[in-house]
Amino acid sequence: MTEIEEPILLPEDPINFSLEEVLLAVKNAKNKMSCGLDGIPLRIVKYYGELKPSIYKVIFDQIGRDGLPPEWKVSRVIPVHKKGDKKDINNYRPVSNLCSLSKIYERCVLNKLMESSSHLMGDHQHGFRPMHSTTTCLLDVKDNIIEHMDSGMNCITYSLDLSSAFDMLRRDSFYKDFINIILGPILNFIVDFLSRRSYYVRIGCENSEYFELKRGVPQGSVLGPVLFNLYVDNIAQTLPSGARITSYADDSYVSCVAKSFEEAKGLTERCITTHILELRKLGMVVNETKTEIVCFTKSKDPREEDFSVNGKCVKSKPFLKALGITFDHRMKWSEHVKQLSGKVRRLLCGLKIIRKKLTEEQTNVLVTSQVLSVLYYAAPVWLTPHLQGPEIRKIESLHFRSLRIVIRDYRQRVHREWVTASTRRIPPRLWLKFAAASLALKTWTTQTPRNLFASMFSNTYSKNRSPGLLYAFDASKSSIGRSSTRNWIGMTLGQIKIRWTNVPLSKDQIRVIMKKTFEPQFHCRW
Repeated sequence: MTEIEEPILLPEDPINFSLEEVLLAVKNAKNKMSCGLDGIPLRIVKYYGELKPSIYKVIFDQIGRDGLPPEWKVSRVIPVHKKGDKKDINNYRPVSNLCSLSKIYERCVLNKLMESSSHLMGDHQHGFRPMHSTTTCLLDVKDNIIEHMDSGMNCITYSLDLSSAFDMLRRDSFYKDFINIILGPILNFIVDFLSRRSYYVRIGCENSEYFELKRGVPQGSVLGPVLFNLYVDNIAQTLPSGARITSYADDSYVSCVAKSFEEAKGLTERCITTHILELRKLGMVVNETKTEIVCFTKSKDPREEDFSVNGKCVKSKPFLKALGITFDHRMKWSEHVKQLSGKVRRLLCGLKIIRKKLTEEQTNVLVTSQVLSVLYYAAPVWLTPHLQGPEIRKIESLHFRSLRIVIRDYRQRVHREWVTASTRRIPPRLWLKFAAASLALKTWTTQTPRNLFASMFSNTYSKNRSPGLLYAFDASKSSIGRSSTRNWIGMTLGQIKIRWTNVPLSKDQIRVIMKKTFEPQFHCRW
């Protein structure tokens, strides 16, 4: 498929923004010091935009009439070393910086796109959307798997490996797919935004020559990830009946369900073939040999099967790695806790080395941001009361080991309750309840993500329960599924002394409710 050669004419009715829309985009911009070709940090652009948004409105109105400036289409790429040999180019991660003011303009366009075309994106997509996250994506995957395991169905889940997915978007295909869907002024801006882009590499004080970007969305842009989501969204409609896809940007997890295992296996092979074909139609590069397939079962021994993926043999695995979480074929979490423990221990070793150069307050901030954020990542997915004793004890040990570094109690001379009080950090068992209740409260009041809300709603009410008890009704007695994902959230939300309504709550209101609920028990800082 060839690229569009003829230019897309700017519409007679250009994109215009109100002063309130510009100010909202400025306030939602990140407060960073990164800058592009213009050399102006985003923090400076954000500061002056809040003072004088009318100046930005004049600039944006002119751009709506004349098109994007060429300088805004240039990316400055800085290679950042990840690990390994510094002479090997594969050990570097490219970081792309764009002009700061262009990001504000992109955010204005994005708000208009979502306002006029919010129905374009399916409920299966969790990436770069309000009230969605990797945690909601993982909960959706988990909820779908355990629901079918509890009902006695055979569930097989797979994920495909894509190479540089964001770099493969074709602007001509995008234009043809959405010419009758997205409003003309916005669609023409998108094509202009994706056309005639270039980049250069900067190492130290040296710059490379300019290179043309013939396809793909610009890395580091505000609008790019959403355009990619729209570009691949229709794939969900092409999959066979009995398959359900859950995505976070370019990471997709498809569960195929059938009564017998042979039917589920055949459905999985057909689904993978269709999935790869549709991705290649969009210009994506799929590595079939890196496909991960897991057969979920209540049996203790994992089921190892050979699957045919476009004529290549792929063996199923006992574990599925999804967005940093390891799913066991039995929906147990011992393997995830094992891998998590090794990662946190390495962080603690490095923290001990630099502790003597930091104050207690600095160490407390560092532990919270670098250790506890890793330890409790996606906690509502895997940190449940149904964890086995050794697993929960490992989490508690790592939690308090990190906090003892803050107070320099390396020999564990003081009690854990004193550590909790002095560092003002809630312990794992209370964090479990806080994280679960906070997420459930946001999902219930906003009814987003819709798949999780529908799952809540269908398993919340019963004849013997009042409408205030979320997740309290156990629709199944299985120890794998509903009792381990819904009942414990119901017990947690029982602590919150408020009546549930259909009025959406803001983030600040939810935060106040959660603090009032948990802070009297442990006077902790959030």
